[in-house]
Amino acid sequence: MATRKNKSDVWKTFTKSSGTIAKCNLCEKEIPTVGGNTSGMLTHMRNTHPDTMTTDTPQRKLNAFGIRPQRPCADMRQEAISNLIAKMLTDEMLPMSLVESASFRALLAYMEPNYKLPCRQTMTARMTAKKEGLKKRVKDDMDKNGDHVSVTTDIWTSLTNEAYMSFTATYITQEWAIRNVVLDSVLMQGVIT
Repeated sequence: MATRKNKSDVWKTFTKSSGTIAKCNLCEKEIPTVGGNTSGMLTHMRNTHPDTMTTDTPQRKLNAFGIRPQRPCADMRQEAISNLIAKMLTDEMLPMSLVESASFRALLAYMEPNYKLPCRQTMTARMTAKKEGLKKRVKDDMDKNGDHVSVTTDIWTSLTNEAYMSFTATYITQEWAIRNVVLDSVLMQGVIT
């Protein structure tokens, strides 16, 4: 059976000592080479013997932030990050325009270079779907536990000086836990505050 010749320049500094182990000729450290992978040997050379590396030794290119390319952002991780951004927007009551902000995009590009940030419309649709899911859960919980419900209203003024009326339901579950849920907040048209 024909054997494949080692083509990487790193083999000038390493000698194969067994099927999956290569030994550094400079310091005699043994590095695993499973499947002919030379990245461990390159890392060893870069970290331990940087002065011996030539300019033609393959280097991974750096991105705009001076970072080597990261692993691809898997679909599951992409979804988790998008959900966390949606949660941050709702929990902190941040404007949806944050996802279009250049500085926010730069932060995400630095932390997870291969993440594709959803546009404003996609994030709005995601949050609307989450709202519908939450609405269904609250309705199911109230159907199960809401034999006696107290409804209260409150009128308040936003930072932009608009008047709103909120409706809150309070009830006790079968496990004797108090639940307070905001059923709706509506803009009061024509009200001068």
